[in-house]
Amino acid sequence: MNTVKKSLETYEPVLMDTFFGICVSIILERNTEGGEFHEPSEEVRLEMLKVIHGILDAYPLQTKSYRTEIIKTIEFCLDDRFHEIKTLASDCLVLLCKREEAFIKENWEGSVNPLCKNLVHQQHRVRISALNGIQVLANTAGGLCFEKVVPYVAQRAFDSSPTVRNKFSEVCGEWLLNFPDRYSYFYKIVPLLLTSLEDPIPEVVSTAERYWIQGGEQWIEENKMNDQRLKEN
Repeated sequence: MNTVKKSLETYEPVLMDTFFGICVSIILERNTEGGEFHEPSEEVRLEMLKVIHGILDAYPLQTKSYRTEIIKTIEFCLDDRFHEIKTLASDCLVLLCKREEAFIKENWEGSVNPLCKNLVHQQHRVRISALNGIQVLANTAGGLCFEKVVPYVAQRAFDSSPTVRNKFSEVCGEWLLNFPDRYSYFYKIVPLLLTSLEDPIPEVVSTAERYWIQGGEQWIEENKMNDQRLKEN
């Protein structure tokens, strides 16, 4: 019995890799719109995507062998007709960006169009999840991705939902603080955040003010050694 257990432990990574590979391949096949084996049931497609989310969340080391198939599945699911699949696909993309940063830098373009389309979806939860996905994708992929998505993101400053506008403020604030090349893009980020400071909803204004103050304090800290006036203060 101990010998069998040791053998299983030895081959566990290989067995897991093979198992996940089969799962991912089947799920991609079933989620390919117009494909021969496309799954017609929204509920089944959703459960399949939950498997992908579970792999990304609990078994990140298993993503490397099948990351191309995983991102293709995510791209198809972002474009799915079912709103719950759209939101979960955004969550999956966020996880993949965290797990496979170098890969995403080379393979981000296919996610941009479906994410930007979801920014105008009728359900506000889909718009919020799209904003979240776009923020993390741009942070990971860099300036070219940012340039492509920012015109679509800017439109959410005037979204009919205060919750979406608050998320818009968070996205702009996170870019102000954490975008890798943010100094080069302040001329685009700052006006977006200023828009939120004039929002009629206090919660949105409060979010924008918080990020505005943090951004100012961060800028002072990062530049005080280069500016004599800041050194003196």
